[in-house]
This record gives sequence, structure tokens and C-alpha cells, in this order.
Amino acid sequence: MMGLHDHFLMQVANTMDKKRRNRVLCVAGLLVGLALLAWWAKTWWGVPRSAAAFVKRGNEYGAKDRPDQAIADFTEAIRLDQKNADAYRLRGMQYNRKEEYDKAIADYSKALDLNSHDSTAYVFRGRAHYHRKEYEKAVADYSMALDLDSRDSDAYVFRGRAYYDIQEYDKAIADFTAAIELDRTDWFAYRVRGDAYQEVKNYDKAIADYTKVLDRRPEDVTTYRLRARAYDTKKAYANAVADYTKVVDLDPKDIQSHDRLALLLAGAPEDSVRDGKRAVAHATMACDLSDWKNTYHLGTLAAAYAECGDFDEAVKWQKRKIELLLDTKADVEAAREWANWYEGRKPFRLR
Repeated sequence: MMGLHDHFLMQVANTMDKKRRNRVLCVAGLLVGLALLAWWAKTWWGVPRSAAAFVKRGNEYGAKDRPDQAIADFTEAIRLDQKNADAYRLRGMQYNRKEEYDKAIADYSKALDLNSHDSTAYVFRGRAHYHRKEYEKAVADYSMALDLDSRDSDAYVFRGRAYYDIQEYDKAIADFTAAIELDRTDWFAYRVRGDAYQEVKNYDKAIADYTKVLDRRPEDVTTYRLRARAYDTKKAYANAVADYTKVVDLDPKDIQSHDRLALLLAGAPEDSVRDGKRAVAHATMACDLSDWKNTYHLGTLAAAYAECGDFDEAVKWQKRKIELLLDTKADVEAAREWANWYEGRKPFRLR
């Protein structure tokens, strides 16, 4: 039988267990309460209640590259405040991002109905028109933006690009120049001005602009490619070879640059520029990259072998070019003339 002492100890133990359980239950209850409070705060306080709050969250979604959520919030802001010009403009920017240009233009237009002094809305509506290839409308919008803010360098660049695409190169150059005067760190303005200078055959100025870009962006393969073409066009072949070499170093799969580099190495008038072995290597790469089906690249390979003095290979690849041309029923007379030229043991030279 249990003694009085044992009974007393059991009562004490039971009392202590109840106290522990009560403490545990209290702590658990407190934690659950805190969790519920946090959930309520998040779901209640985290939900926007005004147009301004929806605009704020929509901007946050836009910054996180979540255009659909941003559009939903801007739409709700507009529902709450139909005269909120910012919400229309910002929603239009997200439609622009999604390439839904009709919707973007409609939103920018509504924003401008509400606030005709919003230069940013004119700029972005101009961009939407530009992407739809409505260049005259784009020019008109950029011009309105510049009337409102004459120091907007981006608007000058955008308008210059629209002028470029409608072949008004002098106006494009003037706009790119204005952008550069406002922001001399804008490498893109230099590059597109270089493109416009090429179109008006002012290759020296084009090269100068591309060089300014490369001073800032020494690994910019696109600009090396553009400068190479400018050097090539003005027959500065040594400089063109240097730039095409840089291009294929940065972009080993650039077929056209491999081909043109090979042709210059095979046929430049200056002895110091030509290098038959390098020409064969780059022409072979161009042929590999085009699955040996491009007749132009096969012709370059023939010229490269001719520069090496291997006229049998030159004739072989020139005749392969002729075979492929016959398959496509193309004019082969010029190709036959070069085959005869190589059979006469004469190398290719650029004219």
C-alpha cells in the first residue's frame, strides 16, 4: 500500500505537471495569437485602399518585372480615380513592355487628355508609334515632348532614330548631336550618330564616333563590327582587318565577319595586309558555320587558297560554288570567270 509520504509526493508531482501544462498552453496560445495577428496585419494593412496606394504597388511590381500584376494594380487605381493621369501613363508603360502597343497608345493618349503637359507620356507614346513603324507619328510625339522639355536627351535620341528610319539623315545627325551636347556620356548617341554619318558617306566622322563608344565600351562587339565596315568601305583595309579580328574574337560565330576578314586577308591590295593561311582559316570557319552551303563563302575560300598559291584547291572550291549555283539556277558567269582566273594561276585581288 502507498504510504502517506508517497501519496504526498504524487500530489506534489501532479500539481507541478498541471502548472507546466498550463504554462505550455499559455505560451502556445500566445504564439498562435501572435501568428493570427501577423496574418491579419498582413492581409488587412498590406492591401491598398486608395488609388495612390495601388499606383505605388503597381510601380513596385513594374520594378520587379511583373507587368501583369502592375497592370492589374494600375487598372484598379483607374477604377478608383478615373482622372489619375499617372495611372494611365504607367499602365501604358507596362503595355509597352508587353509589346501591346495599341493598348499602350490608348493609355498614353488618355493620360495626355488629362495632363497635356506630361512630356514623359509624349515620349513613351512616341516609342509605341516607333515600334509600330509609324515614324512620322513618333517624330510628332517626340517633338511635343521636346517643346515641353528641351533638355530631354533621350527624346532627341529617339527622334533621331525615327528620322534615321525615314532616311532623313541630316535631321537624325542634328538630333544625336543635341543629345550628346546634353549628355556626353551617352555612348549610344555616339553610336547611332556614327550610323547616320555612314549613311551620308562621312566615314571619318562615323569612325570617330565609333571610337568614342569603344573608349567607353572596349568589348562592344557591335561597335567593332560597325567600325570595321566603315574602315572597309573607305578601303582602310589594315584597320578593317584589325577590327574584324576583334569581332570574331568576341563573337566566334559571326559568319559574315569571318568571311569578310578572310576576303581582305586574301585579296587586299597591300602586301602587308594579306595573309593566306589566316584567310583559309577564317574562310573555312565561315563555311563550317554555314554548313558548306553558302556559295559566297565557298568563293571566299577559293580566293584564300589562291592567295596561298594552292590554285588546285582554289579551282576545286570555285567549281563547287558553281555546282551549287546551278542547282539554284543562278547566274554563274561571274563564278566561271573566277574559276578560269584561278586556272590561270592568278590570285584574287579586291578592285
